[in-house]
Amino acid sequence: MLVDTEKFTVDGREVESTYVGKARKCCCGCAGKHSTPEEDPEQARRVLGMLAGASAEQMDRDNDIAACEIGKLQFIAYFKTAPQHGEAHS
Repeated sequence: MLVDTEKFTVDGREVESTYVGKARKCCCGCAGKHSTPEEDPEQARRVLGMLAGASAEQMDRDNDIAACEIGKLQFIAYFKTAPQHGEAHS
């Protein structure tokens, strides 16, 4: 899965997990759903699609996440990061 637009580019293989939930609520899972692309590939496609279509004003992105709020929902993609101390390299 590859999303590539002028606004947002990410290879779906870089995504560790996604979140869809109520806007302006916490992201612990009480107001939405966390999943991995393996657990719910449709949610991963939906989140990446929403991020790709988001305007610059809607988008919040850094090295670890990309997020946007559209209507009453927030969409977040959490990216894979370098292994932490003690974790094996793949």
